[in-house]
Amino acid sequence: SDDVVCECIARVLVERILVNRPFPWGLLVTLIELLRNPFYAFWNHSFTRESPQIAEILTAVSTSIHPSDPPSTAA
Repeated sequence: SDDVVCECIARVLVERILVNRPFPWGLLVTLIELLRNPFYAFWNHSFTRESPQIAEILTAVSTSIHPSDPPSTAA
């Protein structure tokens, strides 16, 4: 399903951002776009809230990318 594909893409992007430095600028641009653009409704996907640890990691990544704009967690 689409949710599974979105989860796989998000997981690869977040893992790459957290582990490997330096990372390609396109990786950062893509992740920022997914996290911030309401068109993609990233925070509405169920995998963003499956466990508190996952939600915490995603929120931390989002905050580190753009600290003045907290993620929207409204469903």
